[in-house]
Amino acid sequence: MHFLHNNLTWKSFLSTMTKDIKESNGIYSWKVRNNTSIVISRHVLESDIDYLSSFIPFSTYYLPEEDISVLNSYFKIKKAREDSVVIPIENLSLKGNKFGRIRWAVNHNSKKNFTITNNLYEYEDLLEFINTWDETSGDKYFQVRTGKNKYFFKNLFHKEGISVFVYDVDRLIGWGVLSNPDNNGYSSYVLGKALCLEYSGLSEYVDIKVYEEGIKRGIKFVNLGGGSNNVIGYKLKFPGAYALKTFDVKVSGTI
Repeated sequence: MHFLHNNLTWKSFLSTMTKDIKESNGIYSWKVRNNTSIVISRHVLESDIDYLSSFIPFSTYYLPEEDISVLNSYFKIKKAREDSVVIPIENLSLKGNKFGRIRWAVNHNSKKNFTITNNLYEYEDLLEFINTWDETSGDKYFQVRTGKNKYFFKNLFHKEGISVFVYDVDRLIGWGVLSNPDNNGYSSYVLGKALCLEYSGLSEYVDIKVYEEGIKRGIKFVNLGGGSNNVIGYKLKFPGAYALKTFDVKVSGTI
């Protein structure tokens, strides 16, 4: 299962700039200015070609090689490697020296009087969080996407998945959202952030709390998507993590 094989993760790509949102048989599309993006939440079929042709040119994301093979038979494409990281969480264990840093982060933050909840108290909590995160982390360390985050929560898309929010008294300091598991226990880490420069080890702590909640809901594997080399490195340090070979694709025309 690739990162976008569900009906929720694609919504984290949307913002107030998004227009012409459409859905047809598991294919989601939208425009930002004159650029069309498409998410295919299942494998590409020969029967999809006519429908996809109506969007040319378009970009699509996290496709495995078997799907690219289908597109290659009909379209002029350019592909760029964009691996995603998968973590098996069913038997998640932090034992051993290799995971000492994550174990320390969890133990360190568990001693604090944080509140773990499945509900965002107020939308304003998220806005305050994003303002702080932008100032302390933002594009210095991560892909920002804060405008998309605001749109996602304002439209209550998080209620369609599995959400964990971490509060320090009444201050939101971290959160994560998973898609619901499919029949094989696969889920995606839709989006998440933590005030990691202000609270040491908070990113690892929040992620473990998100995975623990996922385990309760029947999740066996979480696909975290890709990112910069630093982000990929962070994702790969969790137990059992491995890279799944996928590609971003630009379709410019038919053959």
